[in-house]
Amino acid sequence: MDHDTEADGDDALLARVSRAFAPYLLPPNDLNNVRQSLRGYIAAQINATQNPGQGLEGLRAEYVKAVRAHRAAKSRYDSSIARDRERVTTSASNTAESIARADPSSAVLLGQHIELSRLQEQHARLVTLQDELNALARTNRRFTTLDIRSKTTSEAVSAYPDTEREVARLNDALTRSVKGLERAVVDAHQHATRERSLLQDVKTQRRSDYDGVTPQQKLHALLVTRRELTAWLEESLEKCQGSSYEARGQQEQTHDIRNETASGEPGQLLDEQYEQYLEARRRVLAVVSSLKSPLPELPQESPDSSAVQMTRRSAEIRWAEEIKSVNLIETILLPALQQQSASRALLTFATERQADELQSTMNMLDRLSDESQILLAFPLLARSGRFEHAASAFGKKHAVEDEPKDEVLRRLEPWLFAAEAAETAASGTIEAHVKRGKESMERFAQSHAELHLLREWNG
Repeated sequence: MDHDTEADGDDALLARVSRAFAPYLLPPNDLNNVRQSLRGYIAAQINATQNPGQGLEGLRAEYVKAVRAHRAAKSRYDSSIARDRERVTTSASNTAESIARADPSSAVLLGQHIELSRLQEQHARLVTLQDELNALARTNRRFTTLDIRSKTTSEAVSAYPDTEREVARLNDALTRSVKGLERAVVDAHQHATRERSLLQDVKTQRRSDYDGVTPQQKLHALLVTRRELTAWLEESLEKCQGSSYEARGQQEQTHDIRNETASGEPGQLLDEQYEQYLEARRRVLAVVSSLKSPLPELPQESPDSSAVQMTRRSAEIRWAEEIKSVNLIETILLPALQQQSASRALLTFATERQADELQSTMNMLDRLSDESQILLAFPLLARSGRFEHAASAFGKKHAVEDEPKDEVLRRLEPWLFAAEAAETAASGTIEAHVKRGKESMERFAQSHAELHLLREWNG
């Protein structure tokens, strides 16, 4: 018994080893082909390592040899094709003689067919070698395209460029490019240094000019600044006014559905906000008109005149008040206008979003109303939870005949009808179950009484 188990274990191990080495076990013919290929490849590699300077010359010699072999194979192939055609023509004209001499002609034809197959295989190898050589020539960019059929072997050999001269030319071009790049880098560095020095000079000059500014120059600069701010504020107000008119026009052109869904309180809130906007705009226009008033020009300085000093003080006080009003506009009115424009944009977006939600709700209710019509054909669907809880989800129907119905209520009517139908079907089902239970209880009581009488009669 132990011997059998050991033999089975050896057989299983041998089977696993055979399966593992099965992909590597080849027939003898394949092994010979692989060995010959490896020998040729190793010999070529050894020759290339021993003669490293003959790479291009060896490639040229191999290419010339392949071209000559290709031409010889092609000539043999053409001659065999011509002989085959002649044989076909002679066989067509002398059918009787070809039938009488079938045995020797068949052997010759078989030999020619074998020779033709060998020549076709050699031709395919030569074409493959030609394609590889062309790809190598395109990759290295050292060889030109040769037309083998139209050029002779000497012309094909002389068509190759002089590699040494080309390599020298490429080295010279690369050296000139590197030198030009280095020169450009040095020039760019010098240009950057000059620009940096000019920038420092301009900064120092501006700092010195700013330190020597007179009060008249400061006043002129402030006047120019006030003029620019006033023009910008007027343009901003005009843009705000135009956007408010556009927003109101868009709100008036909205769909009737939005007008139906919108209640009175949001409209009143919008009117109040618009009144506040008009009041704020009036105040801003008043401030702008006061800003447009020209400032008094400063008289010539006379240190001994007290009137000049009083005029200067009054001008400074008025200028301080105007500066305060400008600061008031920048700190209070402009943020308020920005917040108002943002609120208006948000309100428009909310209105559009509400209209989209209403439209999607109506579409959903239309689909559900179509689904609720299945109750007429399939009353058993009324017992499902979707129809039973429709009334609790949408509310009871308390619509008065005189009240106008909006789109949502009109689309809810099929669902409410389905809910009532489901409630009626559920109540009818409950009553049927109760009635069936009462009948079962009565039959049970009657059976129990009969059993009791039978027991008394037997006892």
